[in-house]
Amino acid sequence: MHTTRDNYHLCRIGRYTSFLGMASFAVALSACTTTNNNPEPNQMSRTMSDTAPADLQLLCADAAKASAPAGSSALPVASRKLDGTTYQVDLNVNGETKACVISDAGTVVSVQAS
Repeated sequence: MHTTRDNYHLCRIGRYTSFLGMASFAVALSACTTTNNNPEPNQMSRTMSDTAPADLQLLCADAAKASAPAGSSALPVASRKLDGTTYQVDLNVNGETKACVISDAGTVVSVQAS
């Protein structure tokens, strides 16, 4: 049988447990604060100055598909600027890696296995 003293201790334990629960919740909530971690454009992994524009990547994919068997797929997976007027686009053509060199005017210079 519970006595008044037992009820007092149970009540204190309940309050202590509630306090710990609220404190834990507050700590967890404080970890969810938002900070501005957006890098500057020149610190991003993809910048317009380093990658080929999408239209040039698609022209390379079309050129790679034209030299592959019918029904093949060609997906651009990476690109980089080689010099002031040309880009290299790496393509996945049916599981094979191909490299396409294209001018900024849209002229495909070469498509070859890499």
